Amino acid sequence: MSQFTPTSDLARKAIDTVRKALPLFIPAPPIVHRDPEGYHIDVPILYMDFAVDRVHFNAETNAPFPKGSPVSSKVPPKSEEVVERMKAILEESRVLEACEFRKPERAWVVPWHGRAS
Repeated sequence: MSQFTPTSDLARKAIDTVRKALPLFIPAPPIVHRDPEGYHIDVPILYMDFAVDRVHFNAETNAPFPKGSPVSSKVPPKSEEVVERMKAILEESRVLEACEFRKPERAWVVPWHGRAS
């Protein structure tokens, strides 16, 4: 395997690539798990029919859960409403000016932010 060195130029290319791809991200139907605390709702985010991310969704607030918070909702989700809300959030999303190279995956991770309000 050849030696790979992540550089700032490659980081910039990764950010620019995700910025160009972001308008093509679409939400898939939510995946719902029932647990003792309520409903765990994951919304896959697709790019060209390939899941590239997932969002934990709160049916009580009709918005994504903040990263790191408990992810159970007491309200059962309505799939169509979740998808429509996520479409609106994705339309307002933007790529953050940062990225991280993950060695085990040999891949760049570029964060994006969707406005929930």
